[in-house]
Amino acid sequence: DPQPSPDTTRKKEIGDIAPDFTLETTDDQTVTLSQLRGKNVMLNFWVAACPACLEELPYLQTVYNKLPKDKIEILAVNAGERDKLVQYEAQRMKLTFPVLIDPDGKVCKSYGRGSPTTFFIDSDGIIIEIVDEVFESPQEIENIFKTLNWI
Repeated sequence: DPQPSPDTTRKKEIGDIAPDFTLETTDDQTVTLSQLRGKNVMLNFWVAACPACLEELPYLQTVYNKLPKDKIEILAVNAGERDKLVQYEAQRMKLTFPVLIDPDGKVCKSYGRGSPTTFFIDSDGIIIEIVDEVFESPQEIENIFKTLNWI
């Protein structure tokens, strides 16, 4: 039987368990999603080749600066670009939340959607909201957090 290629992964929907992963950050730390259980996680997939993604990342930083870090984590996963480029962008934008490098795009593929897409994952690891467009402001993100009772 032919094995399905990773590209045919069923796209993840609200109510699905968020696929686990372990990735390195731009500052050589390692983040494992399942180790963040007990926290709500905003998981953003982005690529530097997408100008709108680059506009959006500073909004994530603005929101991150105000968040209760013991309750909410923001992760930005770069899907498949060179680590030097990802490091450059993270430093240029002075991002202090974890920026993760997904060198072959496997993690992004496991969620079955392109970039930009943002998943909101509850403290039990369940996807409870998906936004597959770019945020236009920090307020837009905060409004989702409020709707989800995260803040």
